[in-house]
Amino acid sequence: LLLTGLSVALAYQGNMLNIGGEGQLTLGALASAAFAVVASPLPWFLSMPLTLLVGALAGGLWALPSVWLRQKRGVHEVISTLLLNYLAIYLAEYLVLGPLGDGSAMGRTPEIPTGAVWSPLVQFGAQGVTAAPFMALVLCFAAQIWLSRTVWGYEVMAVGSNSSAARSAGIEVERWQRRIFVLSGALAGLAGALEVTAVHHRFYRAFSPGYGFDGITVAFLVKATPGWLWLSGLLLASLRSADKWLQLVIGISPNTILVIQAVL
Repeated sequence: LLLTGLSVALAYQGNMLNIGGEGQLTLGALASAAFAVVASPLPWFLSMPLTLLVGALAGGLWALPSVWLRQKRGVHEVISTLLLNYLAIYLAEYLVLGPLGDGSAMGRTPEIPTGAVWSPLVQFGAQGVTAAPFMALVLCFAAQIWLSRTVWGYEVMAVGSNSSAARSAGIEVERWQRRIFVLSGALAGLAGALEVTAVHHRFYRAFSPGYGFDGITVAFLVKATPGWLWLSGLLLASLRSADKWLQLVIGISPNTILVIQAVL
């Protein structure tokens, strides 16, 4: 949720809306799982970062057509990213049931080797906490510092605030929009890669319960400010974690959580 929220927030700083986080996350997860299996002979200190990099690259490349269509054909990125979500989901389903699957009918890749798995830092019974959420926090704070304390970040903010004024001031508006949108897709792809390496240890068909779409809520609850995404991310994560409790203890449908999210 932190990384998909950061993906939406960064694109919005450049005056663009990335609604394609779900597709970018899905392909990032699939690409990282497939790479980890193929790269199993590599030592862990190469396999682990390269697996994350492949996931981020897959997400970034899947975002590239949308910004190209916006700049060359005038197609709004909301339309193109939304439609690319479905292409990504069905493409991943085909691949995981076919050439990238483990041969079963469950729609999953083979389990990734231990060299690419993030081991828990803290263990609570059968559950553990890896470094993945802390990495996401660091990236959010780093993005906040980059936007507010660097010249490049200032140029991105200028492009988002008034692209005509930014262009008159000599800022390369189109180039910055391409960069920031591809980076936005890469963050969503990285989120998928971390889900594979730190949580599931393989890619499952439809493994995401809507993290890409929830990232939109995470971003806009804090006005797309990267430094405050931890607060909205924690809120939505708590709501998601409470759905079964609501059903078992209080007898309320877990879909109540979706209603609360919609109201928010």
